[in-house]
Amino acid sequence: MCLAIFKEANKKVYKQQMQNAFDNNDDGAGFAYPSKGKVIIEKGFFRFEDFWKALKPHMDKPMAIHFRWSTHGLVDETNCHPFRITDDLAMIHNGVISGIDITDKDKSDTRTFVDDYVKPINKGNPMFIYSEYGKRTLKACIGSSKLVFINKKGNRVIVNEKAGHWTDGVWYSNDSYKQVKVRYSSFTTPYYGRTYGSSCYSSGSCATEGDVLGTTSAKPKKKKKSKKKQTWLPRSERKALQQELQQELELSNSTKGTHGVDSTPKSEQMLKPNTDPIEDANGVFCPLVGDEFDSTK
Repeated sequence: MCLAIFKEANKKVYKQQMQNAFDNNDDGAGFAYPSKGKVIIEKGFFRFEDFWKALKPHMDKPMAIHFRWSTHGLVDETNCHPFRITDDLAMIHNGVISGIDITDKDKSDTRTFVDDYVKPINKGNPMFIYSEYGKRTLKACIGSSKLVFINKKGNRVIVNEKAGHWTDGVWYSNDSYKQVKVRYSSFTTPYYGRTYGSSCYSSGSCATEGDVLGTTSAKPKKKKKSKKKQTWLPRSERKALQQELQQELELSNSTKGTHGVDSTPKSEQMLKPNTDPIEDANGVFCPLVGDEFDSTK
């Protein structure tokens, strides 16, 4: 999943929203901002309070912020975003980059992309990411992923910007910063036998102006203790998904140059619509179930 954010100068991100983002993408956080003619990177935060304490003093600066949800490589500081391109430039990423060769299994796909592709390209042409052909090239490399670059002046370049959204001077790559209620149901796709969770989201209350620095005018009410809310995917399932994504990447690389051959494994149980399409606040969908749950039989 991951969440990439770009915040313009003097625009605010709210503590509760950042807490939500951290809880939903809890494999390490970091941020980058311009200072004294360079880009400063602070990352490797695995406790929200440490992250928020480091972020607060720089709220007036333009900033690239990232919350990681790992798919490749170790869960450690070296694989946390942002990644430094030069002293003048840093990058964050949301998504999975599948068309690259990852030779070091400890490195994430983004870290590999930066080291093996972005840095050499930038060294040869520092204006590459700012050009239209450069943005088109990067978009072709990353597919539906999103990239955010920030330079020493606080200027940004966002690749696949329209796939995210702007709110009050802040760009978000997805909605995982919102206070959401997540409902999961599992199903198996006919591709690689992978199990995903389908979910419905309902927005909760948003942070107020006073919440930006963690302060409120009214004394907060005591809340009953509750279980830790469920993240996008339980940590217990992360390792299996990581291995499956790696297998998919290896299969993709091994079949480069082949055409007209459908080598995709098929699931024994194919899914089919159980009812007519349903429309709700999140769009139109059709519930998918296996044969044993088909009420029409």
